Amino acid sequence: MNQTEAGPHVQSKRIRALQIFSGLGAGNIGDEFMARAFWQQLSADTVLDVIVDSGAARQHAPYPLPHRYLVRGRGRQDLLPGLVVGTTPVTEDEGVGWPLEYLAGQLRPFHRQGVPVDAVAVGVDLLHSAPARRLFREAFHPIRSWTVRSPRCQEALVAMGVSPECLRIGADLAWLYRSELPFNEWAAAYWRQIGIDPERPLLVANLVNLRWRDRRQVKRNIAAALDAAAVRMNLQLAFFCNECRDGAAYDFAAASDVAAMLRRPAVLVPNRYYSPDETLALLRRASVTVGQRYHFIIESILAGVTPVAILRGQKMQSLVEDTQTPVGGRIDGVDADILATVIEQALAERTAWSSKLPGIRERMAIRARPDLVFVHELARHRS
Repeated sequence: MNQTEAGPHVQSKRIRALQIFSGLGAGNIGDEFMARAFWQQLSADTVLDVIVDSGAARQHAPYPLPHRYLVRGRGRQDLLPGLVVGTTPVTEDEGVGWPLEYLAGQLRPFHRQGVPVDAVAVGVDLLHSAPARRLFREAFHPIRSWTVRSPRCQEALVAMGVSPECLRIGADLAWLYRSELPFNEWAAAYWRQIGIDPERPLLVANLVNLRWRDRRQVKRNIAAALDAAAVRMNLQLAFFCNECRDGAAYDFAAASDVAAMLRRPAVLVPNRYYSPDETLALLRRASVTVGQRYHFIIESILAGVTPVAILRGQKMQSLVEDTQTPVGGRIDGVDADILATVIEQALAERTAWSSKLPGIRERMAIRARPDLVFVHELARHRS
């Protein structure tokens, strides 16, 4: 990463804002797609202070000028107009602590000092527990404007008391990502290096652990489905980590568990902080993907590959409705026969999907274009 803790001289007429930390740089490749797509859309006179995790030093592509990249918790940050960009800041699927409680602590200083905050292309779940609702009222309800990923997100915000006048439906920022480097030859060589023939049919799976890591029967059922589909469709199997942090909660641990349950050999793609362009190049070599992460499904479609989703949370339900993605189960309940059948059907209809995917990408990108509709308000805060 370049420019961490340093940045260019900011011209007096430029628009300044602070991109509040919501996970960028910690290891989630989906966050990289959203952030880079967002920066690609900004006008040349907009300069951000972007708060990142120290893990950003591991990611493979330098962050772009003219923005400054500040490691969270190190040094003082100017209290500029705030932006919550991408991600799902309003959810309690994995508990109240992250991201809800953490972000509430980040938002309160803005509200106390009357500095505006805009939420750009975010996901919002309907909150149910009393602690989550309280945090929302205190810290999220005062946000000045919202663009959200889906009608479900809009409905959730209205149900929690946000005025419809502050809301606009967009789509995930990742749909707007523009590739900068093809990496196609690199990807073919990389697959060969790790034991995959890029010319043969390949299934790439992305699995998560998080709070579901002890569901051993679900993992056994996923392994059985992958084995069955691999035998019937002559597939190579590989696991890709869309969240590259180490530890029992993350993707590499989930992939290792399921790979150990397979009867057929499988490749674990090295657990690295791949750039968006590297990720797309690797996925383009797949015949079909299976994913439990929201952005892995989007990345598959951007790469021109049919994904099969294993649903996790409200946001995945909205995504499959928007994209008509095949569904092979839910994270807390996978039937091996159903998942294998859905994978095989996706492969059998691969030609038809190849003709549909560009239309899905374009439709979602068009819907995402209004994501920045409220950012023009920042022009009132030129430094």
